Amino acid sequence: MRNRFMMAPLTSQQSDFDGTASKYDQFWMEQLTQGGYGLIQTSDSTVEAGAIAFERQLGIHSDKHLPGLTKMATAIREGGALSAVQLHHAGHRAVPSLGGIPAPASSKTLKDTRILI
Repeated sequence: MRNRFMMAPLTSQQSDFDGTASKYDQFWMEQLTQGGYGLIQTSDSTVEAGAIAFERQLGIHSDKHLPGLTKMATAIREGGALSAVQLHHAGHRAVPSLGGIPAPASSKTLKDTRILI
């Protein structure tokens, strides 16, 4: 790594609606490489179709995401930085209408817990 400066992951909500990287994601990564960072992370990226929290959230849960992610990683590498992905699972805050499927429930149950509403 060329230095210790790291661009923290940000929730950009600029990906395409199906979670694939958009031209704006690509442009953002290209711009960040000009900042001299040693490591650049993507925005929060969904790891499961049923675990999406935001519209236009970047996804990594399907092979259809690979071409855009590859372009982003290439832009970062060519800019002299290392790349990383922020893994994200929305859990109980997932929005089923965004992923098309409900988030899976945990098989683990907790006793004497309270739910905050």
